[in-house]
Amino acid sequence: MFTISSTDGHLTAVAGSPFHSNGYYPVSFGFLYNIFTGSESWLGVVNKGADPNQRDTEPNVSAFKVSSAGIPTLVSQATVKLTSGTSPSQLMTAMGSIAKQEFWAFLDQYQTAGSSLAEVYSYQV
Repeated sequence: MFTISSTDGHLTAVAGSPFHSNGYYPVSFGFLYNIFTGSESWLGVVNKGADPNQRDTEPNVSAFKVSSAGIPTLVSQATVKLTSGTSPSQLMTAMGSIAKQEFWAFLDQYQTAGSSLAEVYSYQV
């Protein structure tokens, strides 16, 4: 996590950064900015769980509350554990008024292409 200077655009690491993604091989994230209280945002991270020439682990999609200071805190009950052998690849967030309903969707494609598991899945935070 970084802050961005409004004067020249340089990045400064947020205190405590880097933060653990709650899994292995994070490949994508989605950010819901100031959704609930006007000062609290949510970050979703896709942890692929498989990577060529690496140890395979259970994939997941993990959710974090992000404070106004940019500090993410894992919400363990919002972690979605996925079936071993699946391979989620992208996390997308809704835009506009639908974003107020806190939707995330992720695409599962890589190892499941051609199977009944190769689809877009949707979750509500």
